[in-house]
Amino acid sequence: MNCGNCGAPMTFVWDRDHFFCGYCKTIALLPGALSDVRVVDEKSGVDCALCHAEMQVGTLQRERVLQCAGCRGLLIEQERFLRIITGLRASATEAPVIPTPLDRGALRRKTRCPRCKGVMNTHPYGGPGNIVVDNCESCRLVWLDTGELKSVINAPGSDRGKPPAKNADAPAD
Repeated sequence: MNCGNCGAPMTFVWDRDHFFCGYCKTIALLPGALSDVRVVDEKSGVDCALCHAEMQVGTLQRERVLQCAGCRGLLIEQERFLRIITGLRASATEAPVIPTPLDRGALRRKTRCPRCKGVMNTHPYGGPGNIVVDNCESCRLVWLDTGELKSVINAPGSDRGKPPAKNADAPAD
């Protein structure tokens, strides 16, 4: 497949289910690729950290997220990110998948925060999934490339498929 942006040959990235152009850095999704994000508003006023298209406002696990319509990257507030991961791992029903090794080359990437335009921190995610995440400490935002959320959700762990224990002090439903 050739890049629709520059015409260069694209490489399929197996663990992310998309094509990537090494020349202009364009990402092309497979036809019919779906996301668990439900779009609430087509316009957010925030440009994507990677492809610079305007991001869409969406909901995932009842939490507000921004998703790029082009590359399907996600921008999530840090507090919401933890709740989303916890909820999605707890409700996982598919068999766990051993994650691919961490892509050390991704650690060299410099991503700019879509909100403040500062350089985001790029580091290995401390939880399951062997992914590299970008975060902005001052804006308290996390950037996930397409496919990274899936890697975290599907990674093995004792928290998969088990709803979190209810707090004894929490009011009954």
